Amino acid sequence: MKIQRIIVGVDFCDSSVNAARWAALEFAPLAEIVLLHAVDLPLPPRPVRGALAPVERVSENAVTGAHARLAELGPWVDGTRVIGEVLVGSAADLLVGAADTHAADMVVVGEHGCGRGVWEFLGSTAERVVHRASVPVLVARELPPGPPRRILAAIDDSSGGQRALEWAAFLGRHLEARVVALHALEPVMPPVELLGVMPIGEIQEDLRLETERWLRQAARAAARRGEIAECRIAVGEPIHEILQALDQERPDLVVIGSRGTPAAVGGILGGVAHAVLRRAKRPVLVVGPLGR
Repeated sequence: MKIQRIIVGVDFCDSSVNAARWAALEFAPLAEIVLLHAVDLPLPPRPVRGALAPVERVSENAVTGAHARLAELGPWVDGTRVIGEVLVGSAADLLVGAADTHAADMVVVGEHGCGRGVWEFLGSTAERVVHRASVPVLVARELPPGPPRRILAAIDDSSGGQRALEWAAFLGRHLEARVVALHALEPVMPPVELLGVMPIGEIQEDLRLETERWLRQAARAAARRGEIAECRIAVGEPIHEILQALDQERPDLVVIGSRGTPAAVGGILGGVAHAVLRRAKRPVLVVGPLGR
C-alpha cells in the first residue's frame, strides 16, 4: 500500500476546496495531487436550443474559466506536486476513470456540492464513485485541523473488512496515528442443541471471546509494527454500535470496508458501510474488497 498519487474532485464549493487543501497539505503532503474539475453541461430543451449559444462554445468557455479558477486556489496548487485538470463529462465517470488513468492510490471527494445536502450528494456523485472506483474513496467532511491522529477502523469478516483493516494499519504508520479496530457482534440465538445445556449468557460470552481472538489475529496479520493500538468488540446492531463508537471516540478518520465490487453493475455498498457513510460526522475512507 502507498499514497503517492491522489485524485481530488473539485467543484469550487467550499467543501471541495477545503478537502483538496487538506488532502494536499495535511493528509498526503508528499503525494502528487490531481485536482479534477468536471464540466458537465446538460443539453438545453430542444425548443430553445437555437436561441442559445452552442453547447460546444459554452463548454469551451467553462473549461477556460475552470482552469483560471484552479490557478486562483492558492500557492499550494504549485503545478508540479499539486496540479489541476479540467475534463468534460460526468463527474463520477471522470473521477473513476482518472483514478485508473493516473494509477492513483485514492480518490477524495468533498461532503457535498454547492447548495446541496449530504443526502442528495451521496445519492449521486460520491456514492457512484464509491461503488465503482478500484481504489479507496475518502469522503472528506468535518475535517480535523491537521492530519488524522485517531483512526477508527470498523471491521467485519468480509474481504473488504480485511482490506480496511490493512489500510487503517498503513495509515496509522504513515500518519503516526492511533488506530482502534472495532467489530460489532450481532447477538445471535444459540443452536437449539445448546439450549438447556449452557446458559445463554455463557454462550454469548464464548462467542464474544472467540470473535475477539479472531479480530486480534486479523489485526496482527494486517499490521507490521503494532500500528493497531486496540481491538474492541461491541455486542449489538452494527450501525448503532459503530455510530455510538464515533460519538465516544471522536476519531479524526473512519475506515470501513465495502462489500461491493468495483465497476459492478448494480453492485451494493453494503448496508452498514452505506449508513456510516451517510451519517458519520467524520471523514470516512471506504475500502473495497478488490483493486489496488
